[in-house]
Amino acid sequence: HRTRPALGPERDDDVLLIVSELVTNAVRHAPGGPSALTLTTTADTLDIAVTDHSCVPPAPRVPDLIDGTGGMGLHIADDLGARVFTEPLPRKVRPRGLRRGAARVRRAGGGGR
Repeated sequence: HRTRPALGPERDDDVLLIVSELVTNAVRHAPGGPSALTLTTTADTLDIAVTDHSCVPPAPRVPDLIDGTGGMGLHIADDLGARVFTEPLPRKVRPRGLRRGAARVRRAGGGGR
């Protein structure tokens, strides 16, 4: 709500869901869970970054609609118009494997492609 310029109310729920999915992925799949959540704005985008202690990049998988074991997070973020990516942090910062999972959300437009 406090980004400048504001994203607009039509994007608030999308951004909250994308943050939730990135954090949930770090909690479920990275040892020790997430260590930081960072939101950065530019004139055109909102960047959402979750840093965790894994060296393994997340990979989309077929969602499990029967047993409820997940697999939907990256697909949801993508469907909401986020560009999701991961990057290893420099060795100085990551003594034992540290990565940042991030999503870039454009200010204009909205969900879908």
